[in-house]
Amino acid sequence: AYSYRKVLPVLSKDYHAITFDWLGFGFSDKPQPKYGFDYTLDEYVSSLESLIDELGVTKVSLVVQL
Repeated sequence: AYSYRKVLPVLSKDYHAITFDWLGFGFSDKPQPKYGFDYTLDEYVSSLESLIDELGVTKVSLVVQL
């Protein structure tokens, strides 16, 4: 989320924008593999699905950086 600190205000002018840190990146917790999060593609997809479900949104556009 920190890396979007300057982009978020711009996006928020026209969109409902939310940022978050993936587990293991940025300032988020870094659980050990096999103890709650295994850092696989399936784990990240499942986490994103859980976030979307929890937020109760039906339309999502992702803005990402590599």
